[in-house]
Amino acid sequence: MHSQFIEEREQNDRAASEATAYSASGWLFDVVFAGLLPALFLLFAPIQRFMPAGWVDPGIYFGLSMDYFDIVKTYGWDYHSLRVSFVLPNALANMLMPPIPARLIVVFGFYLLGLFALYDGIRILWGRMPAVVTTSFLAYSPVYLLANTAGYVDGAYLAYLLCLFAALARWSVSRQTFWLVVAGMFAMLAILAHTLAVSAAGLVILFFLILRWEDIIRRPFRFVLGGLAGGLLTWLFFVVALHKIHFGISAFSALRWIVNASFTGFGANYRHGLMDWLPVTTRHAPGIVVSLTLILLLLARRSEGFRRIEVAAAVVAFAGAALFPAYDLSLKGVITQTIFYAGLAVPALVIGTASMSAILLPQAGNLRPLLAILIALFFIVTSWFAPAISAFLSTSGLNVDLFVLTACGMIIGLVLLTPLQKAQSVRTAALVAIVIVCGLSLAMNRDSRQLYKTAGTIDNLEYFRAAAFVRDLLKSGVPTGRIPLFWFQRDEFAARDGRSRELARTLRFGDSEFVLTLYDTLASLRLWHRSLFLPELKPDQSLESAPFLMNASVTVVFIDQDKAKLQAAIDSLRNAGVSCNVADRSTFHSQSFDINVTLIELHGAGDRTPASCG
Repeated sequence: MHSQFIEEREQNDRAASEATAYSASGWLFDVVFAGLLPALFLLFAPIQRFMPAGWVDPGIYFGLSMDYFDIVKTYGWDYHSLRVSFVLPNALANMLMPPIPARLIVVFGFYLLGLFALYDGIRILWGRMPAVVTTSFLAYSPVYLLANTAGYVDGAYLAYLLCLFAALARWSVSRQTFWLVVAGMFAMLAILAHTLAVSAAGLVILFFLILRWEDIIRRPFRFVLGGLAGGLLTWLFFVVALHKIHFGISAFSALRWIVNASFTGFGANYRHGLMDWLPVTTRHAPGIVVSLTLILLLLARRSEGFRRIEVAAAVVAFAGAALFPAYDLSLKGVITQTIFYAGLAVPALVIGTASMSAILLPQAGNLRPLLAILIALFFIVTSWFAPAISAFLSTSGLNVDLFVLTACGMIIGLVLLTPLQKAQSVRTAALVAIVIVCGLSLAMNRDSRQLYKTAGTIDNLEYFRAAAFVRDLLKSGVPTGRIPLFWFQRDEFAARDGRSRELARTLRFGDSEFVLTLYDTLASLRLWHRSLFLPELKPDQSLESAPFLMNASVTVVFIDQDKAKLQAAIDSLRNAGVSCNVADRSTFHSQSFDINVTLIELHGAGDRTPASCG
């Protein structure tokens, strides 16, 4: 009788989901909350929309998006260039329009694609109001906004993962093999954008394995082969599109070192002390609070019978919150420490958030849509004013860190474990309290504050323009066959006006810390790790041991803000016995800074006379 009761509830849920999925009404409501409001926020909110200075990887991807085929032919494959499902859309956009509108098209494209997919999947499985709550939570999250605006791959693989979720949601109500093929395509796109996305894709698939396990067991080959067919079609598309640069299985040998490093503790080189970052990394609080709430709700409602969709969401939400900390602890990784990897936990988090909101939202009447809309507005306001909220709480002496927020979530969850949870007013109050905790966690998170424009900060658009300027100079001033290598004084840019925290990024590796600046971003236009000549300029610098010094195919790209440094660099080259000439010198002007870029062509050995190098 108990199992029959649960099965009847499952069938009722399925019928309701199908009705929601194929209803023609409410499309305007869907467009407003899944697309229009997020797009307006991304367009007008006081946030950065371009890559920041000092972040090397976004600069590498910008360079690849501008000169993909040339860079791969010159330097060969590496793990950056192999992220084809991210690089190619950027490259295509740059082929069709100038860099700035191309970048904005890509940012808005991936941002909205992910939101529409998430909204569609949740609407099918749980209904419109949970879709509004969950999509709003993600759309205005500084973590998701930064994932799409900073120029890294996480915005792309997140969009693909959420499309995977939406495709499987449609399969779950239609049983059409077509949606399995589509799901396989998006899974492959996500993994090609970031190899570690296979873990997040696995959690999405696990959710549907639990939710529809009878259908999968009944026809396991259709489920598996449909997904594999989609993945294979996607792979073949890239093999054909990139045949001129020999994309294929052999290219992925370039990943061998990074895969091995991921399992041998290489990430420990980047790790800070646990208490140096964990308390202020409050973006972890929603995953902990949502997964804990779902588990306690299941325990509180066990006498009523478990709904399979709630069990599936609880399992996946808990796995998403625990998997990556477990990886870091066992293999000395940095996934939970760095915001670059924060997107990997998002699919499990939003699945858990959708299930939790479906349970706690009022079940009938006008209060259900009203509360969902108010929650959406709360997330908009909290995200818009996040710097002010953070500053107010910090100056007021309130210590709102990860531990405090998690404790608040636990208290709310324990209330739901009592018989009080049967009262709709208590469930509604609990949802409101959890929303507040999640909103504060995102406002207080330290490593996403760089998203916001505050007084005195430089608009990242200026950095982006500088990168585009240098790229155009490389394209026009470095002939085919010559290799550009960058030379600069790394700390010059950050030290010029004392704003080192804003103008530089600190990278820890082992026992050393590197302060990376805009100059490193410019060098990353040609892969950075393969295009550095020297990151320093010392008085009377000895260059005899510098790599590539006597390579007659090298063009040194010298960057400075002080013309006297150029002469010092030329003198150092001449004293090292190099023959050279200045091929071009240009200056980039912006509202906040100017930089000089000089192309110095090396021609092999010289005689150390003024005429040999100058």
